[in-house]
Amino acid sequence: GFRFDLMGLHDLETMELLTKKLKEIDDHIVVYGEPWCGGGSKLPHDKAALQVNTADFKKYGGFNDKIRDTLVHLACDPSSSGWVGNSRSLPDEGETEQVVAAIKGTIAGLGEGFDDPNTQVNYVTCHDNYTMYDKLKACNFKDEAEIKKVSMMAHSIVFTSNGISFMLAGEEFLRSKKGVENSYNSSYEINEIDYSLKLKNIDMFKNFQKLIKFKQEVYEVGLEKGLNTLVDVESEKGNMISYELCDKDTNRVYKIFHVNGFRNGGANIVDLEGYKVYLDTINSRKELGNKTSLVPYETLICYKDRD
Repeated sequence: GFRFDLMGLHDLETMELLTKKLKEIDDHIVVYGEPWCGGGSKLPHDKAALQVNTADFKKYGGFNDKIRDTLVHLACDPSSSGWVGNSRSLPDEGETEQVVAAIKGTIAGLGEGFDDPNTQVNYVTCHDNYTMYDKLKACNFKDEAEIKKVSMMAHSIVFTSNGISFMLAGEEFLRSKKGVENSYNSSYEINEIDYSLKLKNIDMFKNFQKLIKFKQEVYEVGLEKGLNTLVDVESEKGNMISYELCDKDTNRVYKIFHVNGFRNGGANIVDLEGYKVYLDTINSRKELGNKTSLVPYETLICYKDRD
């Protein structure tokens, strides 16, 4: 694959041409980049490979920093834990709108035409900025079990969205860079991947395996235009997002629920009679019923055979 730093410095015509040439060599070559400039540019905005021109991207993608900043605020506000980790107040309408848009494979506020998930690289962590563990520590999360839940849920949204899913290596077992945010010139000790964390967080690692398998195998969480389902914001509080998918190959119906950290909204009770658990990120649920209560920081994926 080819990843372009500050892709917004390139013009749309050049990006389209080089992508076309690469695809002629091998159609599986991946092309994506940062759809911003990192500063000023003399290139006219309407001709640049910027996020606002995503509708003009042809078979290449750009990082969706809007979903990153909404879910966890990794770069724009180190003191905020975003939509996922906010346990003190209700999410505002704009935050929830961005989460829903990312799940559908687009970006809220960019208008018509920005509806091709092939152009959206959804993520919450990459080599820049904090790892999720370090970010949450910077946000004064102290409880290790809670940090694991928040991290797991944020990545669960990325892997159940209708776009290209991206993650930093090691997030599947709570990688840390010892609190260093921008580690490009740091030592091996800071940047190395500590595989003892995999043993410590093997439950989380297995959850990631299930998410990746789900992403690969369930059709509607792939790269088709438009998520073929209604994404509902449950309750007026906006602290739970749910949606339904149908896997055409297995004839299964899946229901997906994401509940953020807001604790004062009462129980989120849903009817899941007849459904079985595919993934429960808090790893405590064996059976479901007509009064299943979901808890903060939980992602639940359940299924049943379609009638």
